[in-house]
Amino acid sequence: MFTNLIESESHRKEFKRRSSFFLATVAAYTLILFAAGVASIYAYDARLEAQNNGLEILNWVPPVTPPDRNRPEPPRRTPASNNSGRVAPQPVRPILYESA
Repeated sequence: MFTNLIESESHRKEFKRRSSFFLATVAAYTLILFAAGVASIYAYDARLEAQNNGLEILNWVPPVTPPDRNRPEPPRRTPASNNSGRVAPQPVRPILYESA
């Protein structure tokens, strides 16, 4: 009964052959990617000498001028109070309610 099967032999030779092709392909891709990485490092031009670490102002800021010391300041007046000898009431904070 088992002698009439289509696949009755061992396939070790085919597996060895396939695994060698697979390993050779993986090795080739690894070598190519490694070489591309090394080439990209050498091909990159950082231009470190051209970099500038200075700050740039994007919007124009007018220069600050010192105040004129020769110009007299207007006299400061205290605001007139409306209470006539009374003690000023404490400021009251309004009670805030959440919306309905």
